[in-house]
Amino acid sequence: MSSEPVSENLFGELEATAREASRGALLDALAQSLRKEGRWHDWFEVLKMRLRHRLGLPLLYDDTADPLEESVREELERGLLDACRQVGVALFESGRPSEGWLYLRALGEPALAAELLRKVPVTDERTDELIQVAVYEGVDLEYGFALLLKQYGICNAITTFDQVMHDRPRSQRKGAARLLLDHLYRELVENVAYDRSQREGTEPGTQNL
Repeated sequence: MSSEPVSENLFGELEATAREASRGALLDALAQSLRKEGRWHDWFEVLKMRLRHRLGLPLLYDDTADPLEESVREELERGLLDACRQVGVALFESGRPSEGWLYLRALGEPALAAELLRKVPVTDERTDELIQVAVYEGVDLEYGFALLLKQYGICNAITTFDQVMHDRPRSQRKGAARLLLDHLYRELVENVAYDRSQREGTEPGTQNL
């Protein structure tokens, strides 16, 4: 868990819960409070402890423990993945896609991550982070290249394409390449139309070469 101190109100609530209820209720109260405060990484740690408590395991992982029964191991794995999903979604929805991707990466559900990524508001401060997750982490290459083109232009996008696309599936390369080609063509048309208008003294109205 993080080193961020627990608020006095939360500490008081937990202390009261600990006196009056079970360990499970205490973990439930702590998880609810951390989620409300947006302390997502701490929330994840408590979700893990709550899961282990429900399965009758020590709250903290101990690599010296006896091997788990198959059914318990499978339920533990499912529970951990569900915790990753909850926290990852919350981080994406909070506008923190890089941190959210750390949790969602384990799920093997790229469509979910891509859907959440496209919902994150694009700001000047966040664009580089979105490009990092979309392009370099491979979450949504086409969306990432659209952001890259808008923010940094065609030259930077072509350089990035050469760097990251050589080992990607053909379908992913095709989508990104189409964006680059369309953008390059539009720029070429605009430049040719402008040059022609300067030579002939007319308005540049050409839509294609």
